[in-house]
Amino acid sequence: MSDLEYTIQTALQYETFDSLAFRLYGEERMSKYLRAYNRQFSDTVMFDGGEQIKVPILTKTESPETLPPWRR
Repeated sequence: MSDLEYTIQTALQYETFDSLAFRLYGEERMSKYLRAYNRQFSDTVMFDGGEQIKVPILTKTESPETLPPWRR
């Protein structure tokens, strides 16, 4: 997934991928994109704070209307 553009954000102390996704995208489920771009942190449960996280710039957000029926 390195073909999209991304920005860099600094993780806060005790932040998780889910809480980071909520802070940046407003949706916890978007954490899968953060994980895909930051495989070096794949074993991280909580960030220490200060880690530089690649945040993909997404132009289309998943919603119940855009998901297939089995994922709604």
